[in-house]
Amino acid sequence: MKRLICFLGALLLVMTGCATQSQSTETSSSSTPASTEKSETVVKEDMEETKVLSGDKNGKHHRYTITSKGDKLQQLKIELLSPLPETMTANSHLSPEEMTTIINDGLKNNPEYQAVKDLEGFNIEYLVTAEKQLATTVVLDVDKIDLDKLKELSYFQDLGVGDLKDVKASTLITGLKLHGFKEETPAP
Repeated sequence: MKRLICFLGALLLVMTGCATQSQSTETSSSSTPASTEKSETVVKEDMEETKVLSGDKNGKHHRYTITSKGDKLQQLKIELLSPLPETMTANSHLSPEEMTTIINDGLKNNPEYQAVKDLEGFNIEYLVTAEKQLATTVVLDVDKIDLDKLKELSYFQDLGVGDLKDVKASTLITGLKLHGFKEETPAP
């Protein structure tokens, strides 16, 4: 009988370990604290997590969506909402759609934009909102993008883009919070 209880206890520990590795958050009360701690670490490293921070800075509304796996940055999405450039205010009688078309047509002649628009893992979009503000969305997929090629472009040379490959998600979030951005609570 004693051997059967030992066998069941060992079986229970093995089953608990397998359930934890398949991203189950339940742990057995008979597992030791060390094995529970190790199992939770495996689950946390495998889970994808998204944090959103936003705030106003220099007359622009910023919104950062940070997607990470463990503490490794996977994707960074930056959304900026700002007043229209002075060159566009003369066209304020146009609809937002017409203004968006003018902006995007102008970008076709910009060599920096042309060099970056087809770069895998990088996406940038411009849109004029109904309130006639400029909405800019930049998405960087850190695993796909060629950061060396991106930082060669004159627009990005002094921005430290190459550092994104090695930056930890927690460091980025802490830095944004130190600059006054607040974490948004997810909708229920």
